[in-house]
Amino acid sequence: MTIQKRDLKNPIAEGAEGMIFEWENNTLLKIFKDTSDKQEKQAKAELLIHKNLPDNVIRPIELVFDGKNNFLGYQMKRVEGEEIRRLGNKKFVISNNITK
Repeated sequence: MTIQKRDLKNPIAEGAEGMIFEWENNTLLKIFKDTSDKQEKQAKAELLIHKNLPDNVIRPIELVFDGKNNFLGYQMKRVEGEEIRRLGNKKFVISNNITK
């Protein structure tokens, strides 16, 4: 998929390596910052696109490039749920009966 960076507005989340943007058809775009190793990120995304993973595993579904064919990030399904870092909170884990 090819996009123009100027079409991306108001990220819904931002981390050290990139930003997450709302997209069409209930999907999100993860766009990597210029400080990320984009070659490594692209290789990993390409690998995950073709892996036979369960439907409940969120993974890249399409690579995203700019108009000059530079890798920007990937598209993924949007889901609702808890942030994975909450699993590090003992109170949360105990109160929700989460086990290994």
